[in-house]
Amino acid sequence: MRVEVRDADGPRLRIELLEVGHDHGRDRLLGRATNAADACRMLDDWLGALAAGIGSGPSAADDGATDR
Repeated sequence: MRVEVRDADGPRLRIELLEVGHDHGRDRLLGRATNAADACRMLDDWLGALAAGIGSGPSAADDGATDR
């Protein structure tokens, strides 16, 4: 996850949340917000989606063998 703040000197704050890609230049824009509360909601949604993808059951591999 990368967060960029743009137009900080302007009248409105613009926050961009990006999912950092493994390959150079493959970052994915998750969304834009104009306040911290909305940015936090987007981050919470993104983390929730990651957690749902991982599952809630025990891991079949040792923790040392997984990339978390």
